Amino acid sequence: MDAARYFFIVGTPRSGTTLLQSKMVNHLSLSSCEETHLFPRMHPRGALSREFYTGRRQLIRTYISIAARYNLAQTKEMPMLERYLDLFRRITDKEGSHGFLEKTPRHLIYVPQIKKHIPSAVFVHIVRDRYETVRSLWMAAKTYPQHWSGTRTIRACVERWESDLLCHQQYLGAASHYFVDYARFVQHPTEILSKLSGLISIPMRKRVVDLDSLISPAESWKKNVALPVGTTSSYNFMARADFERMFPDGRRSDLLMERIKKQCL
Repeated sequence: MDAARYFFIVGTPRSGTTLLQSKMVNHLSLSSCEETHLFPRMHPRGALSREFYTGRRQLIRTYISIAARYNLAQTKEMPMLERYLDLFRRITDKEGSHGFLEKTPRHLIYVPQIKKHIPSAVFVHIVRDRYETVRSLWMAAKTYPQHWSGTRTIRACVERWESDLLCHQQYLGAASHYFVDYARFVQHPTEILSKLSGLISIPMRKRVVDLDSLISPAESWKKNVALPVGTTSSYNFMARADFERMFPDGRRSDLLMERIKKQCL
């Protein structure tokens, strides 16, 4: 669609997508912004007309918010997707970056639509241990139900992780798809970012980007990703051994997770 370079971080919510986004923007020559939910709002699934129009209104509000944050003029005489890509390109030009990084975890299931409209798109997948992801997702929905459309059962969180894992699997070995293991990333961020820099042909660039510019005002709770791993409050959640006993059928998914981790940087 245009010559600009667009990168997408995808994965299960609470799997480390915001942490990865923050590190990439602070160490690679990339610009970024808050989650846009661009393709889910353009192509809602199980869509009622009301859901579509709600998504469109949200897209407009998010577009206005991002443009204002970067002090850029709004472009109204374009279809929605072109408006966003134009905005991403102008942010990239303003910051002198080599590409734009979009981070909406749910874009994982919209990879075919994204590739259709942006053939040169590059995807960075991040995966995290089942237990750690589920307990984090469960707690986030419990603590901030207004953001997550209500609380979620542990079973629902497990099913989301398993479903997303199958989506990740489809792109193992595919061109323009790269995988990051959360646990390894928090231990060796510089090494992994350096590898990623070479693979996606984006030079390293050290700078300090305020986390506020990467999260929407409604998601201030995400700021704890800036804290060192292990310093956030502990979750009132079952022990790992109890979790494994409750969901013994997850062994197959755990084996798939191990296979994916072998393909990670």
